[in-house]
Amino acid sequence: MEEPRKGTFQIPIIVRCLKDKIAEWHSVGGVIQVLPKNASFDVLNIRTSRPLAALFEYMETFECAVKITSEENMNERGIKLYQRLKGMECELTQTGVLRKNWLFKFLPQPPDVKMDDRLIKALSSDHDFLSMIRGLKPDELSISLFYRAPFDVYTSPSKEKLFASMAEYYQNPKEIAWIITASKVIPRFATYGKVVIKIYNLLEYVSQRVRKVTEETELNETSTR
Repeated sequence: MEEPRKGTFQIPIIVRCLKDKIAEWHSVGGVIQVLPKNASFDVLNIRTSRPLAALFEYMETFECAVKITSEENMNERGIKLYQRLKGMECELTQTGVLRKNWLFKFLPQPPDVKMDDRLIKALSSDHDFLSMIRGLKPDELSISLFYRAPFDVYTSPSKEKLFASMAEYYQNPKEIAWIITASKVIPRFATYGKVVIKIYNLLEYVSQRVRKVTEETELNETSTR
């Protein structure tokens, strides 16, 4: 593991921008993996790519994991909690031409999944969250549960095979972890570092919200027994 050190130019620029928020980091296969300091998420992966025909712009994709229940601690109660949370998966979309509006929509799900709009309502009515979105204008923001796809789904992906695999995993999930993904094309200009910090802060805020909704769902599940 490596720690960010001020003045070490071999360290990626995005790590230098986040140096005060990083406990440890390393790079694997073009992905920067970060263990954060005092964050509501457990691990952060960062991928950088350059859009076609772009000279100074880079697509930065941040993906953080909010771990709820490990594979070792998964039990019948955890399975039921996963199934309740699954229907909350969503992504942010932008509507309008002259006046932009930000709206959440559910992610596509297998037929057995019962949709639940509590997370969408919590974020859509959160003025601090909406202010962060308007200030950042992310190209992507999605919130989903970790899903471990079989090897054959990766090697020969199709919508039918993916949904069949998701339905099977839904019946017997191995762990619970939220995956929050935020992406934005950022020019490598003077404001680059400020935008990177905004993305990090957005992930931190959304992680807090999903933890809260998860805890409320778990309490409701317990009280209805």
